[in-house]
Amino acid sequence: MKSLILALCRIALAAAFLLGALPARAIPILVSSTFNSTSREVRSIIYGKRLTPEPGATIGAFDFSFSYDAKVLQLNQVFFTPLLGSPDKRTYVRNADTLIPGSFGSGEALSFASLTSPDTVRLSDISLLEASADTCSFCTGHYLDNLQGGWVPLVSLTFHGLVPILNVNPDTMGFHLSIISTSDGQGNPFQSNPVQFSPVPLPPTLALFGIGILPFLLIQAV
Repeated sequence: MKSLILALCRIALAAAFLLGALPARAIPILVSSTFNSTSREVRSIIYGKRLTPEPGATIGAFDFSFSYDAKVLQLNQVFFTPLLGSPDKRTYVRNADTLIPGSFGSGEALSFASLTSPDTVRLSDISLLEASADTCSFCTGHYLDNLQGGWVPLVSLTFHGLVPILNVNPDTMGFHLSIISTSDGQGNPFQSNPVQFSPVPLPPTLALFGIGILPFLLIQAV
């Protein structure tokens, strides 16, 4: 009888997994912002946190919707970091009321940015790289494991303040991040991710990550 109960439990768990009833893993999402009061430039970087250092435990794709107060800020540029692979479109720049590709990468990831309304931008990136040498099928190298550490900067947004900027408070900026979907390097979806907006200045660890992507951002500014 005991073995029958265990067998039935295994079947129930398998069925629940196939039907998506079991909770999936979740990765924390963090939005860190800095500003320059003189130029009125506000830069927000969206990070995802790699859960474990185990091979293949990487971030493989994301789809976000980011909102802001269009009376306070104007979105001027979106920059996709190369930590999901070099994106086919590295930057999107504002052209009137739309975003158009500004610079291009090698296409190791497929990126997309679009203004869905005057105060909302849709952001997505899908890696075409394999997650790990331990789990690869084609094994051509350049794996997500080699690119991603703990906190992974995913995408940066550059705004211009339409009014004097005294601080970057998420409430006064109207910031809101909706997670449409995220998945790991194997294509397995994460559950709804907790989102935090960091204080300014950045915590030291995240500041280092910001410094790490600064060369990429400076290249785009040249």
